[in-house]
Amino acid sequence: MVLFATLGIAGTVACNRTPPPEPTEKSSPAEPADAAIAPVEPPEDAQTDASIVYNQTAEGIPVTTLYPETMTVTSNRSGDGIEIFFTFKPQGNALDNAEVGIFLPEGAATADEIEALVRGPNGLLDSNGWTPTGEGDLAEFPYDWVEMAIAFNTEREESGYVLLGQAEGQAIQAILRYPTAMPDAYWPAARAILDNLEFGPTFLGAEASEQSAMAIVALADTEWRLVEIQSMSEEIGTIRPDDPSLYIMRLNADGTVNMRLNCNRANGTWSAEPSDDDSNGRFQFGPLATTKALCPAPSLDERIAADAGYIRSYLLKEGKLYLSLFADGGIYAWEPIDVVRFQTEPDAQLEAAILEVSPDYITEIGEFGSGPARYIYSRGDLNGDGIDETLVLLMGPFFCGTGGCNLLLFTEADGEYTLVNNFPISRAPLIVSAEKTEGWNDLIRLESGGGVEPAYIRHTFDGDRYVEQERLPVDPAPEGKQYLAGDVTFNNGIPLKPQNRSN
Repeated sequence: MVLFATLGIAGTVACNRTPPPEPTEKSSPAEPADAAIAPVEPPEDAQTDASIVYNQTAEGIPVTTLYPETMTVTSNRSGDGIEIFFTFKPQGNALDNAEVGIFLPEGAATADEIEALVRGPNGLLDSNGWTPTGEGDLAEFPYDWVEMAIAFNTEREESGYVLLGQAEGQAIQAILRYPTAMPDAYWPAARAILDNLEFGPTFLGAEASEQSAMAIVALADTEWRLVEIQSMSEEIGTIRPDDPSLYIMRLNADGTVNMRLNCNRANGTWSAEPSDDDSNGRFQFGPLATTKALCPAPSLDERIAADAGYIRSYLLKEGKLYLSLFADGGIYAWEPIDVVRFQTEPDAQLEAAILEVSPDYITEIGEFGSGPARYIYSRGDLNGDGIDETLVLLMGPFFCGTGGCNLLLFTEADGEYTLVNNFPISRAPLIVSAEKTEGWNDLIRLESGGGVEPAYIRHTFDGDRYVEQERLPVDPAPEGKQYLAGDVTFNNGIPLKPQNRSN
């Protein structure tokens, strides 16, 4: 795609404009802000003429401008969008850390779409520890694309502005950061860049069917468990869920996504567009429909649901999936889950076996509350004999308590089921370890709720049945293949009709 023709750029800019005044608060426009440190004179060798052309349109970056010889420039295009940073050549003073940054975020068209990502919790200002000090005067930034000017200070005695706006249907963010004591040395160079800044059409949101197909190969029909949330703020640091199994994400091949967020569920859509290969690129969630139950603290459900709309890129590295928020707002790290999803096709012989080992589940009490109990099941060969065993999770008030539900393990031969174990207060999914005892894979089940500290319970086979061997911490989650995986809810189960007392 041709981005735009060569832009007509003025040769030299007269850099005699004064720095913007200190901002005023939104609530009191007439009140002056705290007095700034008195400006100092720029260095004698400071260059104020913009004589170097920045033009990387051939590289797919639709931005052109001029900048002075005292600065250098770096630019990058990634799944997050396009970023360009102009920084001063080292002079051995505080100006070495000053910058003019231009960012075109992936998937955003207006300033309103990115404002919350700058002002909000874990946004650009918050994550960098920058303190907003008010609204800048837009008259000091007389550019067609500027719609907002947010002033800030830093703990490093720096001042600055975040400019937000749009051009050519693309949202734009600019960061202007400089030493509070050196505005006269900073603003001539910054003004030169801003005065000559022009934007052309961008193909950030363009579809690429071939690349989308690559994304399907890499991410579709995968299931992930949350490992941690990495914040860019040292004060916040890294957040890890107490029980990673409560935060599960499934990316379906049809473009839908299903999430377990602690006691809540979320469903929506996802899309991805790789860069040069399928290990990284653009990633976005569509609107998520989320249940609104109040989960026991501490819970990350509300944070994940709120952040999902701001995910802009993905990276597959060393087996993990990293989803990055816009504007360095943070990174969600997920680990893959090797799963066998539960089945919901009724099995009459299996139901008969369940009722046989549940003699107290009768009509008079079996329809208590929400009606008959329900069940789900998964099958897998646990002892290497070539015949699948069947794991059954029973759901409903009769079979469940606050700590979990009954989990049954059956062997099967010629259509006849035989009970091996009944595990009480269990939760899905069940982890089947690669380690074996007496020829059977070890089983690891989760216990949580009901006042019990969450823990994984490892069971080993003793020749006749599984017995409890040890309790394991929930972090890190044990390795193994997960059975009874998926969005396990009562409504997704198979109705189990209770038996008559006369039977």
